[in-house]
Amino acid sequence: MAVVRMMMSQDIAEQPRNVPGRAQQARTALVYDPIMVRHVTNHEVESGARLLRIWQQLVDDGWTTVCQRIAARDVSHTELMAIHSPHHVDTVSKLTTLRAAWAWASPLESVEANEHTAACAYRAAGCACALVDWVLALDHPRVPADHAASPSAVPRQADQTIAIASSTSTLAADQASPFGWRNGFALVRPPGHHAEQHCAKGFCVFNNVAVAARRALDHHGLQRILIVDWDVHHGNGTQHVFYRDPRVLYFSVHRYDQGRFYPGSADAAPDCVGDGPGRGFNINVAWDEADMGDADYVHAWQTVLLPVARQWQPQLILVSAGFDAGVGDPLGRCRVTPQGYGRLTELLLTVCPRTALVLEGGYHLHGIAAAVAACVARLVNGTGKGGKAAAAAADATAQQEQEEASAGARQAVAATVAHLQPFWACLRSSSSLSSSTTALPPKPMDTAPTTAPPAFVNNDEVGQEGSSLAASRMTRHQQAWGSSCCCCVIL
Repeated sequence: MAVVRMMMSQDIAEQPRNVPGRAQQARTALVYDPIMVRHVTNHEVESGARLLRIWQQLVDDGWTTVCQRIAARDVSHTELMAIHSPHHVDTVSKLTTLRAAWAWASPLESVEANEHTAACAYRAAGCACALVDWVLALDHPRVPADHAASPSAVPRQADQTIAIASSTSTLAADQASPFGWRNGFALVRPPGHHAEQHCAKGFCVFNNVAVAARRALDHHGLQRILIVDWDVHHGNGTQHVFYRDPRVLYFSVHRYDQGRFYPGSADAAPDCVGDGPGRGFNINVAWDEADMGDADYVHAWQTVLLPVARQWQPQLILVSAGFDAGVGDPLGRCRVTPQGYGRLTELLLTVCPRTALVLEGGYHLHGIAAAVAACVARLVNGTGKGGKAAAAAADATAQQEQEEASAGARQAVAATVAHLQPFWACLRSSSSLSSSTTALPPKPMDTAPTTAPPAFVNNDEVGQEGSSLAASRMTRHQQAWGSSCCCCVIL
């Protein structure tokens, strides 16, 4: 904790610096504000050191000199209210003292707070929105309200194949803009994808990516947004927000372990495909074991995500970029390398070069810094265009990579494909099902917990009140989950 405070004091005054000519030429942006380090919690893993280590890595590698540093900002009340309930927004806005923050966080699942948490949460969501604005500024002027899409804009029956009309305006914008595309990375905390509309959860206060997606829909008038969530934990909050909305295609690849991995809900199963007009627009690839690596993720991309995304033609890709499936992460216990994360980013760019990554989890400091740097490298040096040529080149390489996918990964991907075939014609072709079976997945175990455990609280640096809070949380955890939950690793 002392190290974090020292690093924060050295970095907190830094402001965005403009390199001559960069503002006019850079196509990749970084959004970062060291003020978000002030959200200090008792968690050993979700600490401000994560942001400081990532930023230092980007500085050392030289990426901060070739990317555009855009100004951070707070999210507006209107932007938050498009996703979150009035009660949740109002409650968080009043967390101005340490005692109030502790009292608010105490009954919540895996949430810690201090007197700076509210300000940091507002800044985190605002940074995600600022990045979306920057990515879309060249190509997407505001669409009049009467032309904006609505959740009912794609009428169809539940068992009909999803048909997507091509967007001539988007293609025309590619030709008209001076550079054709922009992308970027928002380095933020607290993370967001577990936050529900009515409450904070799982280290998350506001759902940063969901808020940014709604801004792209409401302010920029987009009609097709792809959210890719590669955090090792299922993004329950994001899924719930857009579960009935056909304008947002949500794809999550995560550890599931038959419903026993955090957040411990059957909502993360592959048979959760959306509801009402959103049926077919929710995709869950659910790993039932640890140690998933690069080839397993490329297999999910090549077999499910890329075919569906290319059929759907998203106008924007938002990535909930958690790196806790990375090598060495104490929570995820998987084996994705920094190069693997870069490869996943590169493949997404072949679908839609307007791609915005927003930091979620990832708790191995060296691993998360290297992984973010690898993703930024792909954003800067990527193809810069989609289309058949880039897709064909990517497919040729990915086909070789996915041949090493594990049996567990193939089984999980096949289960997802089986549930999505009624909605997507691309998944009914033999090529997209190579090396897979079509067996339906087992249902989540009846004994799986319906609520997630509170995370372990380290009380070495808190007083008597903090120690009491930690003890009560640990007791509730042990009663509900036992002592082996992956979310309670002591570093």
